[in-house]
Amino acid sequence: MSAGGTPFNVAVNGLLNINAFGYTYTPTFTLPPWAFTQFNLIPRPINLNRLPPLARLENVPAARLNVPLDLPVKLNAAQNTALQRIRPTAELERASKPVPAPGRIVVIIRDIDPPKNTSLDVRVFVNHPNLSPDTPTEDPHYAGSFSFFGTEHADHGSGKPSYLIDLTTTVLRLRQLQPDIRDQITVQLMPVPIPGGPKEGIEFRPGRVEVAII
Repeated sequence: MSAGGTPFNVAVNGLLNINAFGYTYTPTFTLPPWAFTQFNLIPRPINLNRLPPLARLENVPAARLNVPLDLPVKLNAAQNTALQRIRPTAELERASKPVPAPGRIVVIIRDIDPPKNTSLDVRVFVNHPNLSPDTPTEDPHYAGSFSFFGTEHADHGSGKPSYLIDLTTTVLRLRQLQPDIRDQITVQLMPVPIPGGPKEGIEFRPGRVEVAII
């Protein structure tokens, strides 16, 4: 009801698409500063409308609950060179104050056909040699996560859901463990059940996976 006491006559599902009301904005993505404190870096905002050429994986297989899904993304020469530049230097490590991050790498998991009427968490890892449902999020290969909650996704003008995960801090950690990350980066999805949810028989299918090095 409005401030003047007049009842509104628009249902909630009529308010889900902001484009219908003429609103536009430039999407950006950033991490809070605490996410980069290990390397004393300030994350730069990511403008999703101005990403560099992407390394892309098409025809992605279905991801199944409690089964790791490896998604190897090939990098071209320019992307591989950019990837090698994402590393902490002695100057950054000695800096008394945080400095701008010299590079970022993100993965965008696009156009997902979500699981039907159920909930689960999807943990994202990079280059893990023995990934399993029991791999903790404290593992150095862990990058982030996204979730599905309970109901089938409805298309209200936004299309199928997509998720962006920043891989920068994970790549920096892995530089200390395996300095041969080059030519290919393997993004790994580990779908796990939530408490009280189903333990098997659930799957979803990403449309494609894109890696951008900024």
